[in-house]
Amino acid sequence: MEHHWIVKPLEFPNYKVVEDEECEEDINPETLRTAQAMAGSLLWLSTRTRPDLAHGVATMSRLMTRAPTRAVAIGNTMMKYIKGNPGIGLHYTATVPDDWGAHGQLKVKRSDLLLEVFCDMAYSAGTGHRSVQGIVVCLGGQPICWQTSMQPFVTHSTAEAELVSYCEGLIAGKAAEALVKELTEVPVVEKVIYGDNLAATGLANQTTAASWRTRHLRIRSSLLREAWEEPGPAGSGQWKLIHVRGLDLVADGLTKPLLGVAFKRLLENLGMTQPFLQAEDPHVRAAQMRGIRTSEHVYSGGVAAMSLLLGQTLLTEAEALEIKGERDEADPLWIAAVILMILWVIFAGKLAVQAGQCCARRLHIWWSTSPNPADEIQTSSTSSTTMVYNDDIDDSSATLFIEWLGGEELAVGKC
Repeated sequence: MEHHWIVKPLEFPNYKVVEDEECEEDINPETLRTAQAMAGSLLWLSTRTRPDLAHGVATMSRLMTRAPTRAVAIGNTMMKYIKGNPGIGLHYTATVPDDWGAHGQLKVKRSDLLLEVFCDMAYSAGTGHRSVQGIVVCLGGQPICWQTSMQPFVTHSTAEAELVSYCEGLIAGKAAEALVKELTEVPVVEKVIYGDNLAATGLANQTTAASWRTRHLRIRSSLLREAWEEPGPAGSGQWKLIHVRGLDLVADGLTKPLLGVAFKRLLENLGMTQPFLQAEDPHVRAAQMRGIRTSEHVYSGGVAAMSLLLGQTLLTEAEALEIKGERDEADPLWIAAVILMILWVIFAGKLAVQAGQCCARRLHIWWSTSPNPADEIQTSSTSSTTMVYNDDIDDSSATLFIEWLGGEELAVGKC
């Protein structure tokens, strides 16, 4: 993290993906080396405990040699997100969650030997209008492998792109099934594939009326139908393809960048929790408290705005009833309006106090920081690029999770 001058944290990996623009004409070798170093660092982490980084790392890898400047910008955003969310990672429970998913969104109840394959794609979002697909394989509700990649050819429709991703997911699921059977020595593993495209699932399950226009899709779905009809041991259960909403599909976050509630839902569905490091670690605790304070600010602001809006609406309605002479009907509205306005005053005051405390902390940091220009700007001797890295100083967030050791090896730890 310090190797790339990452100081300012981010709550979400907010980056833009534009791959159809022309390649950079004059590629700076120093920028290219920086992009390669950042992609290698993030790739090592995303393949171990951070599947939430998979899409950003895949995008960086595709842009690395064509547009290294954009790749470095995405890498900076990803590292700022890591710095702003210390300690997050995959959490494997001692017992398999006996449920229907984190939000009750699944159609098959989870068990010890349930193999789930989640497939999704972003249509025409990759280079040359090829689709980007994401696959997550879970065993017993826990992710065991994941992948973000670009489909090898251009598809004609979203249904065809989804069928391609289902076929890739089937291959990944069969490989995981063979590994599970070898390790557990059990002959029976329940298997299911989840997708969010009704046309593709209907063609694969032969529940949708097809015409000659969709003949190429029916041919592509033949591989899936062979898996549905594959004979097996009694009670083994062949592969099944089930439709779920795109919001509930965990692979959705591996095909495009998500923000806000959608991104938090992705982390919950992946089983990624905050206390990955020791809870008594002061740096981790400070970062967790920052996240709690941010949520409190959003909640207070939302309640204050809703209370004010509803209070003003009820006051207007009560005044109109007073003018009409309907006092009996206006009295309950006056009472409700007064209560809402009191709530608005309470939450608005709380928000003002929080804003004052934040300003006081910022002023304290500003006064305690020595005005040294060398601490603000780092100029590379081999490149004309100027990097501003000290744009937000916060001692409580100085936690190091990725460190480049000699340019050859990665380590995970904290300073």
